[in-house]
Amino acid sequence: MKKQERFIHDLVGDLKPTHQWLPSWRSAAWFSVAFLLNAVLMYFAQAYRPGFFQQLLEFPRFLTEILSAFFLSGFLIFWFFSNLVPGNKLRPALFIFGVVSALIFLVTLVLGFQMASPPKSPLGARPFCVEEVFVYGLLGIVSFLFILRKTHYKISIKNYVLLGVGAGLLPATLMQVACLYSPLHGLLLHYGPILVLVPLALLLAPFKKFIDRS
Repeated sequence: MKKQERFIHDLVGDLKPTHQWLPSWRSAAWFSVAFLLNAVLMYFAQAYRPGFFQQLLEFPRFLTEILSAFFLSGFLIFWFFSNLVPGNKLRPALFIFGVVSALIFLVTLVLGFQMASPPKSPLGARPFCVEEVFVYGLLGIVSFLFILRKTHYKISIKNYVLLGVGAGLLPATLMQVACLYSPLHGLLLHYGPILVLVPLALLLAPFKKFIDRS
């Protein structure tokens, strides 16, 4: 009887629940590391636009654009991780937060063409801004393939779209304060590469199996 009791005790000990890394922690950790790496890489590639911080303080529209873009990027990454948990559903309040962030971001982009906030200037122009956004966004996408390496998570097409937009929006937004400011330039050459990163994320899907084997 003692052996049986000890066996049951050991079995229960082995079945103690382990600490789960929740989607909120996963998304926060990825976003923090990605933000820091993108910011540092951009700085070493070329110094940020002089006076960009003062512009954020002086022009509420510009500040709102940057913040709403960061919020939207973080939300999309959180949604990505949340979808990996079987049976998990996004809370209505969080979904509304994401929709509101997206709407505010889009409105600020439109308003940027109608008001000088900040005024157009060639100051801080970077010759390879579009390539930088593309490369940093691509590295962000690939990082997820390694994070999910040798796991049983199935990434749906919707998740790859969320990943492409979320990972691409982060460097695109940082480029808005690093490169010259012009509404059209920013829309086409900073945010524009996201349209390429989304289908590219889908094309990279088969490489997850290759990474899992390594």
